[in-house]
Formats: sequence, structure tokens, C-alpha cells
Amino acid sequence: MSLVLTQLLVLIEESPAWLRLVESLENENATVMAAVLEAAKPYVIASLYHRRRQPVLVVTAQPENARKLYEQISVWCDSNMVNLFPEPEALPYERIAVDNSAAVERLRVLASLAGITGDKSPPLIIVSAPALTQKLLSLSRFTDASHTVRVGMEIKLFDLLGRWQALGYQLEDLVEVPGTISHRGGIIDIYPPGSDLPARLEFFGDTVDSIRLFDPASQRSQKVVSSITITPATELPTNENEINHDGLLNYLPQDSLLILDEPDSIRLAMADLDAKASQLRTEMVSQGELSCNSARPYFTWEDLEPALK
Repeated sequence: MSLVLTQLLVLIEESPAWLRLVESLENENATVMAAVLEAAKPYVIASLYHRRRQPVLVVTAQPENARKLYEQISVWCDSNMVNLFPEPEALPYERIAVDNSAAVERLRVLASLAGITGDKSPPLIIVSAPALTQKLLSLSRFTDASHTVRVGMEIKLFDLLGRWQALGYQLEDLVEVPGTISHRGGIIDIYPPGSDLPARLEFFGDTVDSIRLFDPASQRSQKVVSSITITPATELPTNENEINHDGLLNYLPQDSLLILDEPDSIRLAMADLDAKASQLRTEMVSQGELSCNSARPYFTWEDLEPALK
């Protein structure tokens, strides 16, 4: 049984301190400092989101803090509105095998912020300092690459396959996880990261004849649809030296509310990540595994500080 306590959020409206906080935030350029008890943070954040009805980004210092806050806020809000933007499993420059599920969840959040998924409710996103520092595909490239395929559309099957591979989709025998595509005869299967189910496109010549959503486990069709929206399957710049890249902050709509949970701790966490990554970079350069001119794949506190104020 799930428990959502949204209706209790209005109780805070009677608090003078709450009313002062809300009034202070009416100035769109205001930077407001508020002291909130640790146990009350989820309730206050959920209340702000419920009242203002605008995108909210909450930044914490550590990943475990972000996950805990995400779980707590989800009790007060519809869980479909609350998103966790998870951190990469590896440090910058660290070469280890990683789970694709975290990258898929980040792509879902980016698609929501970019307004591609058609969500009617503004998102409430929780992110840790390590996740916030990551350099991403620029917002303009993300939105330009996203597109909709409709029944009746004229397009060559192999042109579509090539386009999707350029967006980061991996060609597999079966489509079972987001970010993959498959091809057999006049059929293409694709699993966009922002979709709950993969889609099966059947072609008649160069025409999209039908689109069906299917169960990735059984591979059986579930629902006939008239269109499917495709978003990039990679969040990273395709060229490590690419100048045109963005961070999560660039994806935020202009009217968003930014909440920093203990800014000093966030700054220290970013400094710690930078120190560890810089040490790895130095070792890789000295071993000839990395060019000394390669661009840094993350932002520092100094890079992000102007946007965080």
C-alpha cells in the first residue's frame, strides 16, 4: 500500500515563518537563506513545490543524502512528479564497468526537463553534488536530436537505423533494455530511455505501416500507437573535446526554483571530487593513457557557482 500525504501540505500555510519564506521567494531574482530542521526538510520542500507549481531542483552534498531526500519527499508528493538524478557510478577518468540503469534514469530526467516527454506537471528533481558536476550533451543538441516517428511517415529503414545509432542506441539481437535497437526484415524495435515500453515499427517499403508497444520480457505486443518519441540514448558529448556542452542547470526551465541543501557541504563535496579526479587525470597523463590537452569531463564549484547563486 502506498501512502501519499499531499493533502496535509496545506497545514503549513498557517505558519508565520512559512508565509515570510513564501513572500521572500516572490522576487524571482531573490536568494533566500532559510534554517530548516533536518526532519522538516522533505515537508518544506514538498510544500514549496505544491504551492508554487514550478520546476524545483534540490541539490544535496552526497548521493546518499539525495536518495534519502528523494524517498522522503515522495511520501508527500505524487511519486511520478519526483525524480532522482543519480550520480555516475565511476569517478571522472575512472574506468570500471557500470550499470546502465543510472544513465537511463538521468536521460529520463533530461527529457522531462527539456519538455520532450509531454509531462503536464513540473518536475521536482533531487540531485547530489557529484551528479550536478557532470558535463552533458548540450540542451540544444538534445532537443534537436529528439524527434517523433508517426504511422504513415515516409523514411528509409536503414536511414532511421543509422540515425538512431548516431544517437547512442546499441544494435542488439533483442530489445530488452532502454537504449537498444534491433532489426529484422522490415521491422525495427527501439527502446527510448524516456519510454515505459519499447516500440516495434513495421515498414511497408519506405513507409511506417504500424507502431506497437511491446513487453520487453515476453516480446509480445501490448498496445497499438500512432507515434513514438525518440530521445538520445547517451547523455554525454560525443566528442570529449567538444566545446558545446551543458550541465543539468542548463536544462532547467527559466522559472525553476533552485534549493541548495547546505551550500558549504555541496562546495566541499565538489572540491573533493575535483581533487580525486585531478589525481586520476595526472596518473593517466603520466602513463600516456590521456592527452594533457583533453577537456575536463566535469564542472567544478567555481564553474557552477555563478549559476548557483
